[in-house]
Amino acid sequence: IQEECMDQLQMGAGGMIFPTPNGLSKKGYNQDVYMFSESNIESKAAKFRFLGRLLGISIRTKLPLKLHLASAAYKLLAGDSLDLRDLRSLDIEYVERMERVASDDEEIWSEIESDLTRYPPVVAEDSVTIELTKETRKQYAEVALARRMQSWDRQAAWVRKGIKDIVPVSMLSVLTGKDLQGYISAPYSSTDALIWDDLAKTCQAVDFPVPGNAGDDSQIDILHAHPVLQWFWTAVENLTPHEKILFCQFVAGTARPFWDQLTITFHPESTNTPITSPEPCTINMPNFETKYQLTTQLHHAIHSIDC
Repeated sequence: IQEECMDQLQMGAGGMIFPTPNGLSKKGYNQDVYMFSESNIESKAAKFRFLGRLLGISIRTKLPLKLHLASAAYKLLAGDSLDLRDLRSLDIEYVERMERVASDDEEIWSEIESDLTRYPPVVAEDSVTIELTKETRKQYAEVALARRMQSWDRQAAWVRKGIKDIVPVSMLSVLTGKDLQGYISAPYSSTDALIWDDLAKTCQAVDFPVPGNAGDDSQIDILHAHPVLQWFWTAVENLTPHEKILFCQFVAGTARPFWDQLTITFHPESTNTPITSPEPCTINMPNFETKYQLTTQLHHAIHSIDC
């Protein structure tokens, strides 16, 4: 019943949570997780508080929910404010749009100026209304981004109030966003675990040297025999649950390993250089000399996008 209830919530029942803007645009990180609704929120205050009570019960009973909220949502529930990095992890298109507005490039400004109707006035904290002009573009972008980062504050406050109905304030006040996520969000299910087990078997290895005794199953031979790939999958297997989420974000912009196939391209001319993911579901793999080097670079790569 609990799992069905969470599924219904994530399908829009109650109108409280919806896919992140990045999920709708299929860009950036957090494409397969959810954020608080932004529409008609005043009429949903009681619903958000009820959701908070459900989360509070989850914390008190130590029974996580299969609820896949964005990490930024838990940050708000911990009482913290979002920053630009959080906003980029939720709505990268909006951030990039405001970066264009603030740009000093005259050609970009000419494009923006040709359709100013797309940029309504914004209201600063001191209630001053700012219209977009060439002179105000930097201030406009700064205020617009600040306002966008506050888009989910009231919803989170109502949910947090519901959590306080169940969880002692003294306990809630010391929990970070990651703590709340650990208490509330269920770890990978057995089905997810099976997918993790299959990732190494289904990945495509490109430009790795084929073993001298390879037969028709050369792709399988590469996956089992090449030390860099062996080290890589061992390092992935040893990641913590949170680091596995970061790995998925790094590879595909999702929080779970639900993609068709991962392509790993070998670059033998590069040694102990950063592991990169130039496109979704692709990894450029340097020719590491030791397992320690690979593990270190993998941790650097995934923690650089901690969102």
